[in-house]
Amino acid sequence: MEQNTYKRRYKLLADFTTVHSFLTDIYSLDTLNSYLLPQFFEYAHTHSWFNHKLTHRIGLWEDGGKLVGIVCFEMNIGESFLVTDCEHTLLLPEMLTYAEKELSVINNIKQTLSVWVTDKETDKIELLARKGYTKVHTEPVRIFSYNKPFIDVKLPDGYTIISLEIDIR
Repeated sequence: MEQNTYKRRYKLLADFTTVHSFLTDIYSLDTLNSYLLPQFFEYAHTHSWFNHKLTHRIGLWEDGGKLVGIVCFEMNIGESFLVTDCEHTLLLPEMLTYAEKELSVINNIKQTLSVWVTDKETDKIELLARKGYTKVHTEPVRIFSYNKPFIDVKLPDGYTIISLEIDIR
């Protein structure tokens, strides 16, 4: 771990905006932040199934006061995301150990933890393989490209479309 890097627990009300901004700033179309998109993070926090009582188990890594990594769950413990900026990937082994301690669950006397990664995150895939993890689920990622214009649809008589954008003039 770097000299200025330290780990601390997530504070639900104080850290949400910082984490959301971090996830936005480091977003990569290649890795999709291990599926921890800013929108997913926001959505989870507002979902009725989100376990607010265990958010103190989410871990944050900061370097010189700047957020550089997060270990968290989406809805509840038992699952995890390990996300760093590109300069702090050496923290991943420490982050996985933290996730195993704080975010795993015991099922039938067996400790389990699901870790989300994308196929392009070879550093995480290799780390997980070295630690004995196996792939148990895979799904395709579909991304809609907005580089083509939307088709012009004519609405039937009596229907209109209005913008939800606020005109602040």
